[in-house]
Amino acid sequence: MTYTEFIEAFEKQLSRELEYADIQRFSVQKVNGKKDVLVIRESGADQTPVIYMDKEYDLYKQGHSVEDLACQTAANYENFLRDTKLDKNIASQLTREAAHKNLYCAVINGAANRELLKTVPHE
Repeated sequence: MTYTEFIEAFEKQLSRELEYADIQRFSVQKVNGKKDVLVIRESGADQTPVIYMDKEYDLYKQGHSVEDLACQTAANYENFLRDTKLDKNIASQLTREAAHKNLYCAVINGAANRELLKTVPHE
């Protein structure tokens, strides 16, 4: 199964596992290129997990089935929901001020990140 076919099959299976959620596919710009991700959206949810498809595809190539991977992702998501509902303070931790504690600078390859550098401040 090709990478594109895998993403389509995974998205379809995950939608079956999480019928109540909206699964959306995006391409996000990261250092050294773009990444394909699936985002699980649920009405009223404050947090939205992101599933990096290259990592899931690597697991698929190692012998895991699409169904097992989607089932595990759904279980992880439901655990995430349970844990965030238990931690009432998590929303207060998701602020710009709190994020600054985890920001850092990184040197990146200019040629490999030409598109990214068009959109971010740098010298």
